[in-house]
Amino acid sequence: MSSGPEHSPATTPWASKWSRGMSQLAQRVIHWRDWKLPVKLAAVALAPVLFTVIIGTLQIVEHLHHGREYRAMEQVVEATRSVQSAISHLQTERGLAVESLLPGQNDHRQLEAQLTKTDQSIAVVKNQLTAATGRELQFARTEAEQQLAELPKARQAVRSDQADPDAVITTYTRAISYLLALDRAMISQISSSSVVSAATAAHELSKINEEIHLQEALISVGLSQNQFSNEHLALLAGSEARRTTAVQEFRAAASPQQRQEYDQLYADPEFLARETTVQLAMMSGGPGQPATPPVSTQTWKNQSRSTLDELAGIKQQLNTTLEQAAASVKAASVRTAGIQTTTSPPAPLNAGAPPPGGRRNRVTTLP
Repeated sequence: MSSGPEHSPATTPWASKWSRGMSQLAQRVIHWRDWKLPVKLAAVALAPVLFTVIIGTLQIVEHLHHGREYRAMEQVVEATRSVQSAISHLQTERGLAVESLLPGQNDHRQLEAQLTKTDQSIAVVKNQLTAATGRELQFARTEAEQQLAELPKARQAVRSDQADPDAVITTYTRAISYLLALDRAMISQISSSSVVSAATAAHELSKINEEIHLQEALISVGLSQNQFSNEHLALLAGSEARRTTAVQEFRAAASPQQRQEYDQLYADPEFLARETTVQLAMMSGGPGQPATPPVSTQTWKNQSRSTLDELAGIKQQLNTTLEQAAASVKAASVRTAGIQTTTSPPAPLNAGAPPPGGRRNRVTTLP
C-alpha cells in the first residue's frame, strides 16, 4: 500500500493538471503533420498575425519607456533652472547681508525684500525634488536642505547687526555650494549626451559666477576694514583657484561659439580691472605691498557688477541652448517612433485568402 496520498482525477493538484496539459500541447505541436487541413490553414493564417501583434506590443512598450525617460529629462531640466534661480537669490542675499554689516550701512529694507524672494525660490526647489529618485540625487538633496536650515540663524544675526561678516559669508557660501552639488547630481540623471553637454556648460558657468560673487563679498569686507586677514587671503586664494578650474571645465564642455562668447569678456575693461583687483588683494599685506588694493569699495562693486552682468547674458544663452537640446532630443524620438510605426508590417487580415484573380494555392500535406 502506498504511504502517500492518492489523488483521483477530481482532486489532482492544479500544478499536475497544468504540467499534463502543457505536455499534451507540446506533443500536438511536435506532431503537426497529423493536423487536419483546416487546422494547418488556420495556423498559416495566424502566424503572421501573431508576429505582428508581438512586434507591435514591443514597440508600444519601447515608446512608453522612451516617453517616461524624456518626461523625466524635461523635469530635470526644469529643476536645474529652479536650482539656478535659488542660487542666484542666495548670492544676492549674501551680498546684501554683507553690505548691511559694513560701516555706515544699517538699512535692511532691501535685504528683507530679498529674503522673501529667496525663500520662494527655495520652496520651488523643494517641491520639485519631493519625489526625487536615485541615491546620489536624494543624498545631494538632503545635504542641501541641511545647509539651508542654517540660514535662519544667520539672518537673525544680520538683522541684529551682531553678525560677523566672515561667518555670514561662510554660511551662505556653504548653502550655495551644496545647491551646486545638487545641480550636478541632477545632471547625472540625464542620459542624452547633447543635453548633458549643454547642462554641464551651464553648471560650470554657474560655478564661475559663484566665485565672482564670493570674491565680491570677501574683498568688500577687506576694503571696509582696510586690511585682509590671513583667513580672508586663504579664502580668496581658494576661490580664485576654483574659478580657474571652473573656467577650464566650462571650456571643455562648451561649444566653440560659447567659448568665443566667454572669451569676449576679456575685451571688457571692467572685467580686466576686476581681475587685477583680485590679484592685488591676494598680494595685500606682503613685503612692499599695501594693506588693500588701491581701489574704493564702490569701484570694486562696479567692477564686479559689470562682470556679473556679462556672465548673466552668457548664462541666459546657455539656458536657452539647454532647453533647445532637450526639445531636439524629444522631437527626434517622436520622429523615430513615427517611422517605426509606419514601417511595421501590416497585419495580414486576408491571410489564407486566394490571390486576386487567381486560384488558391494548394496545400499539400507531407507524408
